[in-house]
Amino acid sequence: EEDRFVQKVLQEHYDKVYKENLSHSDPMAYIESKYCDVTSPNFCSYMTEDQRSIAYRNEKRMLQTGGKYSAGFARYDYALRNYKDVYTGGSRSIGYIRNTDKEKQYARSVVNQQISNLFSKNGIALSKQADLIFSIDPYTYQLTVSGNADRDTLSQIEKLLNEGDNAKNIWTHAWICMHD
Repeated sequence: EEDRFVQKVLQEHYDKVYKENLSHSDPMAYIESKYCDVTSPNFCSYMTEDQRSIAYRNEKRMLQTGGKYSAGFARYDYALRNYKDVYTGGSRSIGYIRNTDKEKQYARSVVNQQISNLFSKNGIALSKQADLIFSIDPYTYQLTVSGNADRDTLSQIEKLLNEGDNAKNIWTHAWICMHD
């Protein structure tokens, strides 16, 4: 729901800016002056380099597609600056990865639910007292499990979580949360 809200805000912003850009005799030159020419009176010096880059790409793409907004979105987009609940800051380095405690908790609950669904689908039942430790080699993404469950269950979990990209996805989630 929050992503839909962000997408709506950005859609409305870039639709408005697109119309403004079209009011200039050379819309592309105007866009370039705003984001690329530091000597231009139109230059957006109040934006970070990352914000100018994303605005430039979005506005240029809209101009090229006749006003169709099809860009992705980043939570550091300057257009979101007035929406403190979704705006993550001025640059890719702090805004590209979701990094608030609320977002980490949500991501963790999604990962936990996915693992729980995977266990359920494969007939693995754990007691509420189960205490598992997952270890993943960051080079091979080989996952090992230890804990207070019986060895057969631990082995079954390891086999299941080492299928496909499961271990890699768990490792990536943990890495993002640790390094945020």
